Amino acid sequence: MSEAPALRLPTPAQWREAGEWLTFQGRRLFVARHGNGPAVLALHAFPTASYDFCRIVARLHHRFCFIVFDYPGFGFSDKPVGHPYSLLEYADAAQAVCEHYGVRQVKVLSHDIGASVALELLRRGRSRIDSLVLLNGSVWSIP
Repeated sequence: MSEAPALRLPTPAQWREAGEWLTFQGRRLFVARHGNGPAVLALHAFPTASYDFCRIVARLHHRFCFIVFDYPGFGFSDKPVGHPYSLLEYADAAQAVCEHYGVRQVKVLSHDIGASVALELLRRGRSRIDSLVLLNGSVWSIP
């Protein structure tokens, strides 16, 4: 049985260099697009960053176009002191990122707090989400 080739992962610095900056509500938001194929919006956990997805992106970038970003206050994005961060703002940021890249139809991969952001996007119904993966998240319902 042969072993799989070693997976080459980017360093955090290389991850940052592969991204760009989107102005969102007057602040810099770190965003990046990796790969080719159907779009996958990856929503990271709390209190981490888009770099959480580097292993998945490294393995599947030839099959999917991963859209990643760091929520305001996380990762490489601006972290203004005293800013009232919220899930609704993170959902607004996700929509801005999809608009920035011209994404109309998307698969969503979410982890932890990202699951709540994904559910808010689904509730809004503005994005065409054709599949949804929720990992280790909370589920809530609207009465």
